[in-house]
Amino acid sequence: MKRYIVAFMCCLAGICLLCLRCNLNFAIIEMVRRENLTEYHNLTDNLTYGIDERKTGIPRYDWNERQKQTVLAAFYYGNAVTPIPGGWLARKISGKRCMVGVLLCSSLLTALIPWAAGFNYYLLLFIRILDGCVQGVTYPAMYELLENWIIPQERSKLMSIVFSALSLSVTLYNKLSSWICSVGGWPYTFYTYSMLSVFVAIIWMLFIYEKPDKDPYISNAEREYINSFETSEQNTPIAWVKVFTSSAVWVAVIMYWGFQFILVFLLTESPTFINGILGYNLKTTGLFVSIIGLSQLLICQTSGMCADFIVQRKYLTLLNTRKLFLFLTLGIPSLCLICIGFFKDSPVASVVFLALAFIFLGIYTSSVMPSIMEISKGHSGVIAGIVTSLASPACFIGPMMLGTLTVDNNTFKQWSVMFNITAGITLVGMSSFLLFGRSEEQTSSEDENLTKQEMNTYSTIEE
Repeated sequence: MKRYIVAFMCCLAGICLLCLRCNLNFAIIEMVRRENLTEYHNLTDNLTYGIDERKTGIPRYDWNERQKQTVLAAFYYGNAVTPIPGGWLARKISGKRCMVGVLLCSSLLTALIPWAAGFNYYLLLFIRILDGCVQGVTYPAMYELLENWIIPQERSKLMSIVFSALSLSVTLYNKLSSWICSVGGWPYTFYTYSMLSVFVAIIWMLFIYEKPDKDPYISNAEREYINSFETSEQNTPIAWVKVFTSSAVWVAVIMYWGFQFILVFLLTESPTFINGILGYNLKTTGLFVSIIGLSQLLICQTSGMCADFIVQRKYLTLLNTRKLFLFLTLGIPSLCLICIGFFKDSPVASVVFLALAFIFLGIYTSSVMPSIMEISKGHSGVIAGIVTSLASPACFIGPMMLGTLTVDNNTFKQWSVMFNITAGITLVGMSSFLLFGRSEEQTSSEDENLTKQEMNTYSTIEE
């Protein structure tokens, strides 16, 4: 079915973009000279560290902990700027064209990172910020496209396919990056992901279409089936005042703020914590994070099917289903991070709690992401742009806070403080949606099929 192919291609594009974004989180372990950092263990077990860089030709840099965290956070400075204009742009020129442009531009900028790192530290920061600006268009463009393809009865399941990109990319870039680092050195990780992303962009240009009506490869039966659920009115003017004064939108922003804070913090910093604080070597770190990614993928797909099943069988309302899954995806990881601080002398226990936090975050595909689409009608890209833009500071505040806490004292104790801060912020985001979140329950006709008129009560911006 073509709608499943579209969901898979969105997932594939997401994998590429997340690898382009997050590869630096892993590569930076090999990019920095360790004598400039403190509290690092097991250094001789790393892939290439300890080998004279004059013999390998692989450069390393004299960045302290604060500089390192600034580089990691720089992407998210730019990422905060473009989601809102990106949502507007996706409505004007189509989500597909925006996605292709994002893939090509981000590939080019990522390929420039090894050169920029050796040329000038501030040039590297600029490229990362610019890449963040480019990728800020991703979610608005993706939502704009998916609104034309995903029917409400399959929303959780198809969104789980789309956003399983996170789990797959974690598995891919950690395992592949560790292998590439051991064979050719860290610069080639950036070149590899750039080439893969260009290839995916070409596939998008050839086989993905904005709407079922424009797709020559879709069957007539599937086209008619999707159109029977169509609710989007994407050519209607955007009621900006109503959007920005909607309590549903602001609750979504607070909720997404908490989600982004814990997600980006774990994605960005977990390799450094496992390698530098817990003392596991780089190969073990890559294998561990890859296993977590696969486990998260399983729970991601399972939760999507369960959420749709619960709503379709009317065991819970749509709103209560989203709240239940949101508690699982944000509440349990928060508790796991708090528990890590009690196991300073047990690296294994710390790894287990970190793994559980990562795995349960995979349920976000059945809670966080669908809830954003469900507070809009015909304007998913714009709403997604607003939510992601206003929540973007959460992505760079975490790494900067960690850099400040550990710049002269990179110890397990300081990391525990950061884990507690992250858990607190995440719990605030979760609580906001549990207390004030809104979502309309879908209604059905006598034959259980939803008509276009009935579907208008399913997803709407709060008046």
